[in-house]
Amino acid sequence: MAVDLPGAAAWSTAALAESARGHRAAAARLRRTADRLTAPLPAIDPDALAGPQRDHAAASLARRARALRGLAVVLDLAGGRLDAGGARIGAAREGLRTALRRARDHGMAVDAAGRARPGPGLLRALALAPGAGAALLLLARADSLLIRRALAGVRAADATTADRLAGAWPGAPGRSELRGHPRWPAVTAVAARGGGRVLETGPDSTALIAYGDPATAAHLIVLVPGTGSDPLDPLSVHGQGRRARAILDRATAATAVVVALHDAPPDLLAAAGDDHHPAAAAQLRTAVARLAAAHPGAAVSVLGHSHGAVVAAQAARGPGLRADALMLLGSPGAGPGVTGAGDLRLLDAGGRPHRGTGQVHSVRDPHDPVGLAARAGIHGADPEDPGFGAPGPAAAESPPAPVERAHASYFEDPRRLRAIIAALEEDAGLAPAPPAQSKSSR
Repeated sequence: MAVDLPGAAAWSTAALAESARGHRAAAARLRRTADRLTAPLPAIDPDALAGPQRDHAAASLARRARALRGLAVVLDLAGGRLDAGGARIGAAREGLRTALRRARDHGMAVDAAGRARPGPGLLRALALAPGAGAALLLLARADSLLIRRALAGVRAADATTADRLAGAWPGAPGRSELRGHPRWPAVTAVAARGGGRVLETGPDSTALIAYGDPATAAHLIVLVPGTGSDPLDPLSVHGQGRRARAILDRATAATAVVVALHDAPPDLLAAAGDDHHPAAAAQLRTAVARLAAAHPGAAVSVLGHSHGAVVAAQAARGPGLRADALMLLGSPGAGPGVTGAGDLRLLDAGGRPHRGTGQVHSVRDPHDPVGLAARAGIHGADPEDPGFGAPGPAAAESPPAPVERAHASYFEDPRRLRAIIAALEEDAGLAPAPPAQSKSSR
């Protein structure tokens, strides 16, 4: 039920702030509990506990610790969204209070529906000056409009907060619109034939499909596909699986690739707008944080391709992205609010600003048609601009691909793909990579 006018005007956001603090405190307790779960086993004498029993105990404790850390990440995310919701609702409430004060200063009486009418004092004045009636009527209508708009703003802030809180708990059984879809069995079968396993699905056409074993990987590469990718299209899922396996074939470290499917634009016309990447960026930020928490021993890289590169760049805005490296392949731009790599924040596993070698890279084939959109500024700053600050690995500079294959060449050219993966491994501290080449030297 939508909040009414008196409730909206009197709304206190103190409870949201208190709940946010409670969520964060609970997350901290869960992390401490996870640490306590795994701490005692190494101290136990191997003569007292050894062999399969010790291995089973270690795996069981590690699994429980990962689950607790994953839940801690979700609680932290929910706490942040409670804080943001409180600020959003508070600002909308102040707008409503201002509109109400304005109407009352004009001598209006406001009913529960937000309609402003001349109050008793104005009605008495109107009896003495009949010619003022039309002006008062216009003033009442203007005040009514302002009040109703402000009330709609409070309700919208309430609904947005509720939606974003629900989105902080992805993968809940029964909440996904994918698993009940008639095409979903075909999608999972196609993924399985390619060696993929569905890790989770979300309520907004999102799915994480893993190739390789995240539990044993030293390096998790999150692949964010672009325009035309569809979690309910078996052919699309098959194509992304082929790209994931190509990455695995050229990795030198123990690697797992997690394809982060989302509600991507279906065609180039839709991709030219800003309708798809805001929600997808928030979903990606959440998914990467959950993966990092579930696998604390693995380095995490995010590799965005095409429109997925815009999503990945936007995910690194604001609170930041829990990744050791961010690679933008064939990017049409970095999206709103990003003028350079300095506007993108990479975080370590604890959610703090990254102090390691983690950085932002960009690679685009000279013949890639998406460069036309990038140079036109359709999606903001071009990551390939020398001033953006996103170097590309030097060995990735293979001869330009034919125009019709250029946009897919990052996965099809073995030399280029190996250089891309090597740069990510270098940032993850897993292997040396060739020196970075500045855009100005290309």
